[in-house]
Amino acid sequence: RQRQMCIRDSLTLEEVLRIRRAALPGTSPLLGRTLQEYGTVLMSLGAYGEAEEVLLEAVTVLAAPPISHELWLGRAEVTLARCLLHNGRTVEGHAALRQGAARLENTPGATPADLEVARQRMGEIDGATQER
Repeated sequence: RQRQMCIRDSLTLEEVLRIRRAALPGTSPLLGRTLQEYGTVLMSLGAYGEAEEVLLEAVTVLAAPPISHELWLGRAEVTLARCLLHNGRTVEGHAALRQGAARLENTPGATPADLEVARQRMGEIDGATQER
């Protein structure tokens, strides 16, 4: 039953995403945030391949000129890093994590939870690198 609820929630978010894609410009921060949230839901459902595509799009949207949306971009980069690492794309995952962590460290509005997640992930890859 819980999985059905999660799947139903993801379909609802998928529908929201479809509506926002149709209604908003391709560089809208709201579209980028929706993509990031949808990518997170897909990861929680184990759909890492699809999540990677969605999160790459989220990063592209949130980084688009004229202004990038640093807080959400940093969050999206850290989430993308988790997905890339899960998918075996270690080099790209580490790069996205470093970039997202640095962005969050330097962005007003980043919460202690944002920073803790980024630091924890950085510690995990630093520990894995030292073990080699």
